[in-house]
Amino acid sequence: IFFIFHLKARRVKGVFKSQFYNASGTLSKKAVASYGGLFLMSYIASYPTFSNFTLFLKNAYSFISAAYYVYLGMLIKFGLFDLFENRLFKSKFYNSTFGVALRADIEKFHLVLISLAIVLVGYYFQIQYNLFYADLRWPYDYFLFKPHLRFGDFNIIVTQGANLNPYFQGFGVAPYFPFAYFTAYLLNMIHSSLSIYLLFFFFALGIAGLAKQIQKDQGRFGVVALLLLMAISYPVLFAFDRGNLEILVFALMAYFCLQWRDRPIVADIFLSLAISMKAFPAVLLLVLLKDFKIKRIIIIVGLSSCITILSAMLFEGGIWKSFLGWQYHYTRFVKEYAVGNSGFYYGHSIWGMVKSYVIFTRHGVSNMAEYLHNYNIFSAITLVLIALFAFLKVKKDWQVVFLMVSLVAMLPPVSSDYRLIQFLIPMSMFFGAKNKEPVRSFFYMLLFALLLMPKNYSINLAYHWLHLPKGLFFGQLVNPSIIFLFVLTIVVENFRNPIDFPKLGRRLKETIGLSTSVDENNTTTKSRVPKA
Repeated sequence: IFFIFHLKARRVKGVFKSQFYNASGTLSKKAVASYGGLFLMSYIASYPTFSNFTLFLKNAYSFISAAYYVYLGMLIKFGLFDLFENRLFKSKFYNSTFGVALRADIEKFHLVLISLAIVLVGYYFQIQYNLFYADLRWPYDYFLFKPHLRFGDFNIIVTQGANLNPYFQGFGVAPYFPFAYFTAYLLNMIHSSLSIYLLFFFFALGIAGLAKQIQKDQGRFGVVALLLLMAISYPVLFAFDRGNLEILVFALMAYFCLQWRDRPIVADIFLSLAISMKAFPAVLLLVLLKDFKIKRIIIIVGLSSCITILSAMLFEGGIWKSFLGWQYHYTRFVKEYAVGNSGFYYGHSIWGMVKSYVIFTRHGVSNMAEYLHNYNIFSAITLVLIALFAFLKVKKDWQVVFLMVSLVAMLPPVSSDYRLIQFLIPMSMFFGAKNKEPVRSFFYMLLFALLLMPKNYSINLAYHWLHLPKGLFFGQLVNPSIIFLFVLTIVVENFRNPIDFPKLGRRLKETIGLSTSVDENNTTTKSRVPKA
């Protein structure tokens, strides 16, 4: 309709009769005919790739869309320039108080806007891909999980925790810690729709707090843009679609990263609750370790242990039976999801790339458990090395948090796409950081945006002999590669930072109360040794 309207709008002043539009001479009938003929010949040449002529005709809209987009692109390039010059720049909105304030803030949060544009472009291509294969079944026609299993993770865990007997109720795999199922029991006491909205409400508070921290540096419009970027990102959409408790864990981790300096008691409680649900938030203890907050680390570990034990005491069979049940389900989880193929799709683990190579080459498929054992050794060594590097070399908080989040995203054998929401924490810290180097900041922004856009393009690698009906997803190879490139860039940036061993020694002695401390003005203060 817009195409036909454009053909009849030749008499509109300001665009089609402007000097710039007519002087360019690029958008002529011959040029349009040439581009149209080129696309028509390309489309006809692709006829042998279709199974039959009916399917060829069904996909005729692809040629029409392609030709129209080329025509519209030339129109925007050579025609709308005059429209912006005469209409937008002289409009009341552009020169209003709101417009002036918006233009002033755009210079501050332009990186957020570029990231938002990249994510939207990613959604466009993903949806076009799914529309092109609309005649086929999932996952070709839909980039999220199976539509009839929406909120499946939420329904499963709420069902498992309903009777305070998650490990022996015989419904699915239950690999989480006891407090996760106690939380599910509390959610089950509320109406199902209200409980999942409550879960989303905590998530909204988390991203609101993360976006709020950039207001001083990038203005209120920057806060709105960052909120929109986080809300529409693919990991958030996938987490909402599954209804996984990772949403609540993310909110607790975000609260900790926002409050760990200003409100240590509240922050420590949040992190303890997160660790009591899933073990991986414990990597954020490195943030406290860099400041030698040993007492806080001990308190968090002790509080998490108490929460776990108290939750297990409420279950049928008590603590010991719950521990045995969790051990059984975790072993089953590893067998079905890590060694088996249940956790193959919608992941970004390095193990997924290794498994893809083994499956594709059909070399040693029967020894997958042995490969997993060797991979776990590699993961443990990598975790220690990167954590040690972050402790000794990395100075920026957002980079420390990113390295820790990247470890729990890449290294576990099973790491679903909803875990990518944890990268929203270091991303918001990055946008809120000051004194950013322009070139490196743009590169970091580009990697964050690529990480948040959907990339679920199916790659057919003939996996039918292993009962993998739809092949491999493009994102399973690209996402871990992006994370690895990000980690490598941070390592290169901080590799030359010197290690101040004398300062580390002084801080360690101050922590355990064995020596005097020296402040910034080189004045010696008394050591805080407790009296007898």
